[in-house]
This record gives sequence, C-alpha cells and structure tokens, in this order.
Amino acid sequence: MSFSFRVLPIFLIIASTAACSGGGDDNASQGACSAAKISGGESCSDGQPNVAYILTSGPSGGFECTGSYISLTAVLTAAHCFAPDTTEATIASRGAVRRGTEFTVHPLYDGSVDSPYDIAVLKVDVPLNNAPLPLLISREPQLGEELVAYGYGEDQNGLGAVGRIESGESPLKAAFITYIGNDFGSIAITSAGDGSVCPGDSGGPVLAKDGSGRYGIIGITRAGVGICDADADVPAFLSSTQTSAAIQFLNEVAPDAAVN
Repeated sequence: MSFSFRVLPIFLIIASTAACSGGGDDNASQGACSAAKISGGESCSDGQPNVAYILTSGPSGGFECTGSYISLTAVLTAAHCFAPDTTEATIASRGAVRRGTEFTVHPLYDGSVDSPYDIAVLKVDVPLNNAPLPLLISREPQLGEELVAYGYGEDQNGLGAVGRIESGESPLKAAFITYIGNDFGSIAITSAGDGSVCPGDSGGPVLAKDGSGRYGIIGITRAGVGICDADADVPAFLSSTQTSAAIQFLNEVAPDAAVN
C-alpha cells in the first residue's frame, strides 16, 4: 500500500528534541530511558531514535500511537493504529521524520480490544541510522519482574506529546512497570509506582532483560489505564511478541529484525 506524506510541525519538533530537558527525577529518568521512561513516567530528555511517534490518517480518521524500530526499516506498533482505509503514516523520532510506505497487520487480528494479535509492522522510506531495539526471544519475564515501557501518550496531567513540548518537556516518556501474568499472548502489567501506560502509548515497546542484562521487547501496549493515574493499581495489557504466532508473523514481515 502506498501512502501520501506531510511533514507537520509536531514531527519536526519531536525529531529535534534531543536537547530538551524533561521533568521529574533525572536519575530515575535515565534509569528507565537508558533501557532503550508514560503516565507519571519520567521524560526522556534525550529522546530515543528507535522509539517513534506515529500519526496515521485516512478518510475514516486516524490515530496517534507509539512504535519502535525492530530493524532499520521496520517499525513495530499496534494493529489498531491503522484503519482499513489508512492512506498516510508519518513516523518521527529523535533525529528524523520518515514516511510510512506500507503496513502489515497480524492476520489473526480481529479488531477487538482483547485480541492478543494486536500487532502490526510499518515499513519506512529511509533506514534508521541507529541501532534498532531487539525482540527478546531468549527468555520470558517472571511474575513480579520489573519491565520498562515507552510511550508518547498522555501523562498523569492529561498532557500528550504536543502538550509536553509546549510545557518545555520531552514528548517521550518511560516508566518502570511490573509483570503480573500472561494469558494466551495477553500480557498483564501494573504500575510499579512511578507510571502506567495511557492512550497514545498504544504500540509502544515494553522491555525486559535477557540473561546477560540486555533489554529486549517482550510485548507492545494494547490497552492502558483509562484514568491515566500513575499509581493506579489497575492492570494494563500488552500483546506479546513472544508467542509462536507473533514470532512467525514478525519473521515473515521483518526477517531482518534484531533479536536477543
């Protein structure tokens, strides 16, 4: 599928936010941000070239989402970020604005909010000039394990990426969260006390450590906490990228994806 392309001011600002200062505890911020921090999360003041803000649009509307580069030309995000008549996708991260050239939705995705197959891959026109985020396939997280989630969505103040830029913060945030279970590809997480996932974080990567302490993607945000309370003791849900169905799909559409 071919897309049209517009460079909107928001994308140019996101691409040049490397020098912006974020709010919150700088040490906590760097702790989560250095893994590749969302509501209540810390601002990633240096941005991340491999975590992107995505805007899709078409005749029936569009979506603001988050995604991550898993290869130099493939961005992993949520399937619900695309309508059947999506005609345009623009992708911005630190250092560049890119055009989406085509997208592929997991063939088992049925459009429901409960689908564990809410996964899509968006191809871009210009390769990433930094390292992509790897998919973690060597181990699965354990109950109570600390994870890191990224997103451009709303924070506890109701500000999205644009609002944070206008307030002098970085648009990208990240937070430590806790793994509380996996039910047939639907991963449940909850706040670790400093953040949660919210609208606009959809498609954003959630990372765990491999056996050597290196971070890799274990899932993407699918459904967040509607009230966007940083300390809300309410589960949010991910689509696992570690199931056999997810791995097969990603191998087919992004065979050059980084793994660990």
